[in-house]
Amino acid sequence: MKRIGWFVFLLLLCTVLQVANTNYAQESPQQPPAAVISDPPPDAAHPATMAWPDIPSHGAKMYSVIYIASGAGPRPTVLMLHGFPGNEKNLDLAYSIRRAGWNVLVPFYRGAWGSAGTFSFTHALEDAQTSINFLRLPENVKKFQIDSNHIVLIGHSMGGFVTAYATAHEPKVFAAALISAGNLGPASARQRASDPEFWGRWNENASRLAGTTAQQLVEEVDRDPVKWNYMNCVPLLKERPILVLEADDRNTADNEALAEALRKAGNSEVTEQHMRTDHAFSSDRNASRDRELAGRHRRKTSIEPSEDCGPASHHGWLVGNPQAIARDIWSSNRVNVEVIRRLCRSTAQESIFLVHYLFTQRSRFRLSEPRMPA
Repeated sequence: MKRIGWFVFLLLLCTVLQVANTNYAQESPQQPPAAVISDPPPDAAHPATMAWPDIPSHGAKMYSVIYIASGAGPRPTVLMLHGFPGNEKNLDLAYSIRRAGWNVLVPFYRGAWGSAGTFSFTHALEDAQTSINFLRLPENVKKFQIDSNHIVLIGHSMGGFVTAYATAHEPKVFAAALISAGNLGPASARQRASDPEFWGRWNENASRLAGTTAQQLVEEVDRDPVKWNYMNCVPLLKERPILVLEADDRNTADNEALAEALRKAGNSEVTEQHMRTDHAFSSDRNASRDRELAGRHRRKTSIEPSEDCGPASHHGWLVGNPQAIARDIWSSNRVNVEVIRRLCRSTAQESIFLVHYLFTQRSRFRLSEPRMPA
């Protein structure tokens, strides 16, 4: 199994976002998008900012934070959903997405992290739908400059399950990214049978949430095994771009099975990636210098440390200077998936600089097989 670094996830996420809304690819053909790797130029009239709206959900007040991108006009918006209990909230990812020109709403489910009410998995599903509805309310569209036609969901762990379920049952969601998504029903049953640490882990997690216990949560998923198996969402996900991100954790096999099922169902816009890190993605949030990029979009893209980082050219493009490579590719009016295979001496920022540029400008290229996403 080949792995990637966190920065590659960011650029893949940018690819999913671009597929979701190509209208927001405003980069000059001569200049890659600086917002991917640095703060955008200050906009005094419409600066980047944040707000903390309280979202009413089924009679309780749900806390949230919304990161608002700079610039005038409606912005595409990400709904980012945390896991169980949500120790890792991926706020660094939220900031990166905002720099790329997207708003990001981060809600905290009822009974979690100070929000009123009680926590349950069912309540988390309801709260996700409530959050989608919040982003589509006319007064919020105006207040937060939201493009309600371009909403993308991102979820980690349990939040990945919630993302899959909410996306499947809300046609107005444009795309989704699942970060080590837990398949709650099958995973809990499997772990109870084989993992002696299961109850200790779930008891500790549940203790951080209001109005629930590990036993109650297990009983909840056991009552409806069909609902709590995200494989049953596949028929409703097959028409939308989906990013499946895996880690070295208990969810890997379920994530791989989901990606494969989506491909078999006819979804041609599935991107599957694996990262060599733990469930919280603790050790790989910044990339090492020596990475090589190769593989096939639409299938599992291969990205791994390079074994040969010599300065030799590959398919006619000189390795070592991402901007020069981009110019060469541009002038040749063609791109092959092997073009970034030996980008092994580039920093993480340089790699984002080149690869995001190629993806956002892909409509200008005459693509060679195997094809990159259209």
